Amino acid sequence: MGTIGTEGAYRAMKTGYVDETWAREHHELWYNDIKAGKIPAQRSAAAGSQPTAARATEAQA
Repeated sequence: MGTIGTEGAYRAMKTGYVDETWAREHHELWYNDIKAGKIPAQRSAAAGSQPTAARATEAQA
């Protein structure tokens, strides 16, 4: 229901991206951290693959 009732939610799940207005309205603390430079606004392909590899290694241990 939340996906249908919240404009932009489905697109965000499908693409992995939200615009600044959506982020500010729905996740203000996260948005503020991005604007302050505490976390990157966009992940690189290499950064996105590192946690997956670590999880796979942990699962085998």
